[in-house]
Amino acid sequence: MKNKILLSSGILGVVVIAALVFSQNRIQNTTLQPGNSDFSLPSASRQAQHETLFFGDADRVLAALERYRDSTSQLNRPIGGVTSHHIPTAIPLLAEFYQKLRASGDVGTFVILGPDHFERSGVNIAASHASFVTPFGTLQSDEELLVRIEKSGLAMRDETAFDREHSIHSQLLFISKLFPNAKIAPIIFRSSATNEEAAAFGKQLANLLGPNDFIVASVDFSHYLPKEQARSLDYLAASALGSLNQGRVGSIDADSPQALSAFTAAMSAVGATQSGGLETYNSADLFGSSDYTTGYVFGFFEK
Repeated sequence: MKNKILLSSGILGVVVIAALVFSQNRIQNTTLQPGNSDFSLPSASRQAQHETLFFGDADRVLAALERYRDSTSQLNRPIGGVTSHHIPTAIPLLAEFYQKLRASGDVGTFVILGPDHFERSGVNIAASHASFVTPFGTLQSDEELLVRIEKSGLAMRDETAFDREHSIHSQLLFISKLFPNAKIAPIIFRSSATNEEAAAFGKQLANLLGPNDFIVASVDFSHYLPKEQARSLDYLAASALGSLNQGRVGSIDADSPQALSAFTAAMSAVGATQSGGLETYNSADLFGSSDYTTGYVFGFFEK
């Protein structure tokens, strides 16, 4: 009987140790400080993985992409774009946006700028090194670009918020389907980040971009207003963005003026100009009440 007890205890110990090792290998919430020695580790040893929030919307995405399959593009050298993350309502607009981008050529890395909606990150500007699993495949991070961003001291790795952050997950649905070989560099901004801090980040980011990289400002604009009141605010927002007016951008009615400040600073730094007009839309145009709406701005910038 004693031997059986010892044997059972030994087996239990092995199981506990194995579980701890497995748990350590599955840890996703990791923050790397600039200059940390972990930057020298192989990417696989520090790679987290997140699963998209939107597996249930895969059929809607496919149907919308099919609708805009024959989209043509007048874009020359697109370097950035503004788009919504309002899933599922804005899926048709997102599909048209990404089909136009696809028609203009390939993209090496998508840098996605969005809000930290739930303020879960421990830093003002957070970056993710994770791979993201979507219904259409898995997207890998651009490790080299992310490490260079973090070494600038303006952003830090913090995976905490990215598992539930729809400003990032929404874009990955379309990127993974139309640009399956692209890499990603997701960046989110807490509301505690200042517009000046975000603009400094954008200027630094502009110096790090490759020739085929593309910045996505994943931002929604006016919220919870009647349609006509929302349209006025969104029109002013589009005007400020189109002119890359940094002062006006910081006061835009949006869920992340900080992401927009970073985006416009980057566009200014690379000498980009707005292409073809920025379009404003409202959730009531697609679905739902005209009294409780969300505003969208869509458009491209090119060099």
